[in-house]
Amino acid sequence: ITARAITIKANDQTITYGGSITTGTAQVTISSGSLVSGDSLVGITLTPSTTNYTTSGSITPSAATIKDSNGTGNNVNTNYDITYTPGSLKINKAPLNISAYETTWISAGSYTRTNYSTGINGETITLTYTPYNNAVGTYSYAPTNGNGKYILTLNNNNYSITSASNFTITR
Repeated sequence: ITARAITIKANDQTITYGGSITTGTAQVTISSGSLVSGDSLVGITLTPSTTNYTTSGSITPSAATIKDSNGTGNNVNTNYDITYTPGSLKINKAPLNISAYETTWISAGSYTRTNYSTGINGETITLTYTPYNNAVGTYSYAPTNGNGKYILTLNNNNYSITSASNFTITR
């Protein structure tokens, strides 16, 4: 008796940074071959290629557990020649909310202000504001030089700026 060939493929998933992939047998499909009538897939391990922001990650299935059709619950994995196929994984950036603060420019020229925050997984996020000039005024935060007065640099690629208030320069 030859083992029955089947291919188990992980379903594609999209999550937000800090979240977890959905696991369980409902998150895979048997994409080639089939189980013997009455046999059932009762367990599977799903492993993401990364937990950081990505547009091209993968989810790899492994360690399938197949129970028999006669109701005794015996593991019949040896009756199957299992091939595992990864699914795709996209992890979106998490929103990062920046609160307002003021700073006083002491002299003309370049000046940089750095704030630190704690991220979802306890990592340090560094926000650096560097003005293109030190003109007095109130500006909106932006991830680039939105108004030509400053630039915001975010050291952690797992986040995106979704809301913010103002950046005020006084003398």
